[in-house]
Amino acid sequence: TTRGNFELKAKGRFNPSIGELKYRGHAKKNVVIGSEDKTEPGSKPLTLGLGAALASGTTEPVLAASVKKQLALLDGPNTVLSAKLEVDASFKSGKAVRDCLSLKLSHKAMNFTKRQDLKLSVGVDVEGITAGKPKPMPRAQLR
Repeated sequence: TTRGNFELKAKGRFNPSIGELKYRGHAKKNVVIGSEDKTEPGSKPLTLGLGAALASGTTEPVLAASVKKQLALLDGPNTVLSAKLEVDASFKSGKAVRDCLSLKLSHKAMNFTKRQDLKLSVGVDVEGITAGKPKPMPRAQLR
């Protein structure tokens, strides 16, 4: 994300056992609603994004929209609740072709070892909400 809140992002995954490549990239303009509260470190204001995306399995670009919010819990910035909703819609029909709601709770243990911090995240990604067939996928990460 740049100073003008323009975001260019790409991610991909290659499965060598079947030779399959999955990718998604987008270019979005983000609008931040509200300002960062210096008294609530770790919290971030509501961010709305709108742009275009291209993904594997599609032949044309799609309209990409997102909403993000991050809220610090407890005291300080170490425990954070994050929510993100992403929807891709066809430019022609306006119908959603992909959606994902992500909820994540993260906790940072600063100076876990002499030179390393530890971050534990648990959450759930739910796809297929707009199609009426929600598919929850739990996730956990330790780094």
